[in-house]
Amino acid sequence: MKLALLGRTLGHSLSPEVHAVLAELTGIPSSYELEETEPDRLEIKLQEMKEVYRGWNVTIPYKRDVIPWLDSLSPEAERLGAVNTVAVENGHTRGYNTDMEGFRQALLHAGLMPEGRPCTVLGSGGAAEAVCACLKETGAGPVTVVSRNPSSVTGRIREHAGEKEMRIESYKELEEQGRGWLLINCTPVGMMPREGVSPVPESVTARFSAAADLIYNPSRTAFLKQAERLGLPVMNGMYMLAAQAAAAREIWTGRSAAPALVEETLRRLGQS
Repeated sequence: MKLALLGRTLGHSLSPEVHAVLAELTGIPSSYELEETEPDRLEIKLQEMKEVYRGWNVTIPYKRDVIPWLDSLSPEAERLGAVNTVAVENGHTRGYNTDMEGFRQALLHAGLMPEGRPCTVLGSGGAAEAVCACLKETGAGPVTVVSRNPSSVTGRIREHAGEKEMRIESYKELEEQGRGWLLINCTPVGMMPREGVSPVPESVTARFSAAADLIYNPSRTAFLKQAERLGLPVMNGMYMLAAQAAAAREIWTGRSAAPALVEETLRRLGQS
């Protein structure tokens, strides 16, 4: 089974290693390639991949951009307006989203379930939409979404977070008055090769009780190091990566992916 990851810059990705372990654990051999492309070649790249792969994952910045070129969407992908997994069946491409479930499993594993607690999400892209939907389903609230351009935040992300308990604000507003229980970085700030940079100053992180970062490489971003210095519980993106990868393989193979599979994958990668 030939699989791949589609994105613009993929040198930092650990997805091939995760999928190699998952293939071994499930007994379903597969290859997993990195497919980088520029935005102006996205449509052509998708047509090429359709002829080669059984399926692929989608990452920054194409989780929304691939949608017009797919034949159908799962209910989750339709609701979120973002795709991170594509399956090909008899020449038909169908988009799915396993990010929301991956994030939920990661929160549960880290002991950071946010029911009834105020959460702030940094960023408003496809990953942030999945996170906001997860926060809504787990009963978090109120939810604040922080964007470099608040006026550009879509009505869809408002719906995910629960419009009556939703606030959209700028980074300036966050620095002046932001506070809450869980602060979640859904931006690429701090990702290799630009590690060492945090999306917010430590003075902001100090006004929260816990911190989560969807970035997994490096495993301890500058943002999480801030939180650790403050004595806060933290969660990086590694568990989410493995959980969403296992869910994607369930789509591609039709075989159930139990949580124990995720834990064993991380253990073998030295990430447990």
